[in-house]
Parts: sequence; structure tokens; C-alpha cells
Amino acid sequence: VAKEEAFDYAVALHQARAVGYDANADERRYLVDPDRAARYEAAFHAKSQQIVRTDAAGVAQYDRALAAGLDAYNADHRTVTFDGFLGRVLRHTAFAGDRAFDERVLTRYRAYQAADRRIRALNTSGDLEAAIRFCTSVAPGGSGALFAEYDAALGDLIAINERAFGDAVTAGDDTLAGWAWPPPVAAVVVALLVLV
Repeated sequence: VAKEEAFDYAVALHQARAVGYDANADERRYLVDPDRAARYEAAFHAKSQQIVRTDAAGVAQYDRALAAGLDAYNADHRTVTFDGFLGRVLRHTAFAGDRAFDERVLTRYRAYQAADRRIRALNTSGDLEAAIRFCTSVAPGGSGALFAEYDAALGDLIAINERAFGDAVTAGDDTLAGWAWPPPVAAVVVALLVLV
């Protein structure tokens, strides 16, 4: 339980968090370094695919593919058509509260992704100042705020898995309690029997 049900998924969630921060940085670089904007957009998409892998070929198709995957999941919780860190975690609901937190993370991730498209649309329309303002906004509904909400939900899900890991390790230690003395005593008894 500690290794396969908790630790492995806690690691995947930490990886999703790290990749998410990196993608968020690429989103900002896209705005401040126009000469490399296409490269940063491609990097943002590649990292988004690591978090939730869909069949989208680029950023422009990602929302539709993500929505289709989430719609299929909402229609039948056994159907997870996407992969990536969050897809694997969603297929695994071993602990109390897992599914609700998984769904909250995905809802907030989807909102953050939609905010990214708004940033790109503002930039494409020539309003770089508005794009930067929205990108860095921590006001409700701003991209910065939506990323923080997604990250907070991810942190809650990580905490569930880490708590389950700690509980499983404690349960394993409790199960093995008292087994420190039988092997040495048995070895002495066996040695005595050999001598006899």
C-alpha cells in the first residue's frame, strides 16, 4: 500500500506540479520574448501534454481534446481517455477523498488552460499589455489566480497521498512490532539443537 498505492502517485503528482510551474514560466516567456514565442508555445503545449496527455496537435486544439476527455469521464467515471500525470492519478482512487480531489484538480487545470488561450488571443490581437496584465493577475479569474487555485488543489491531493503513505508505513511498522527478538532467539535455539 505504501509503495504502490500512495508513494508512486505522490511522486507523479509532485512531477505534475513541477512540470506545471515550468509550463507557467513558458507561458510568461511567450509574452516577454516575442522572437521565441513559437518555441515557448510549443514548450507550453509539450508540458501540458505531460500533465494531461490528449490527442491535440497543438495549443489551439488542446482545449477541445481536454474537454472531450473530461466529458467522457463525467459521463462514466470508469472512462479515462487521457493519460499523463493526472490521467494516471485519476485511474487510481485508493483513498478517501481521492476522486473528489482528482476532479477538483482537473476542473481547475481546465480553467487555467482556458485562461492561457485568452492570454494568447489578447497577444495575437495586438494587446500585449492586456495579455501581460491578465497573465500575471492574481485577482479572481486572472490567469495567475487560476494557476494558484490549480496548484492549491494539486497540493491537497498530494497531501492525501502523502498522509496515506505515512499511515501505511506506520501500519507496516506496527505489524512487524515484536519481531525484533524472535529471529535471534530462534538462531540461539537452532545452535543449541545442533550442539545437542
